Amino acid sequence: MIQQKKIKAIIFDFGGVFTYEGQLQRFFDHCHKKYGKTMDAISEESRDIWDKARIGKAPAHLYWDLLQKHFGADGKKLLEECIIIDSFREDTYEFVKGLKAKYRLGMITNQLQDWFEIVAEKYNIRQLFDEIVTSYESGLAKPDKAIFEFTLKKMGLEPSECVFVDDMEKNIKAAEGVGMKGVLFQDTEQLKSDLKKLGIE
Repeated sequence: MIQQKKIKAIIFDFGGVFTYEGQLQRFFDHCHKKYGKTMDAISEESRDIWDKARIGKAPAHLYWDLLQKHFGADGKKLLEECIIIDSFREDTYEFVKGLKAKYRLGMITNQLQDWFEIVAEKYNIRQLFDEIVTSYESGLAKPDKAIFEFTLKKMGLEPSECVFVDDMEKNIKAAEGVGMKGVLFQDTEQLKSDLKKLGIE
């Protein structure tokens, strides 16, 4: 009988786990209400820039420059508004901080560099995690299995030693596809419950 390896690390997504908003729709709705325009006219162009910028293939500021031109509002102000609308989950942060004494903590996040660096500094994200793998630094993005393999290699861990937490099912499936255990995030209490079932508390 093959003995199951002990869980040594928990690896988290950021947006939608440590923030209340994992997608940009609420921000777009806010811009529509405040500036009187929808994203329809630039949706394809904005998605193209976002997809390139999040893996370091284009400067992140191009995304906010496009929104500045479209909405007629300062790009830095739009970035600030986006961060405010996302809203940070203090309860998730405090729970995860309590896990640090027993487990190694990692993060895999698909983000634009300017957005994530501001948020990471504001909420002391880098001090909490042993390893943070961003899409813009690695050139990889979830749900590509390569970003999970890259993270495991950086952390020196086997897939079976890790649990991955994300609010998107496709990313959970990708993590499970490389051999990690997956927990689909809904809220902090559910996260605690699901991790407890895996012997993590």
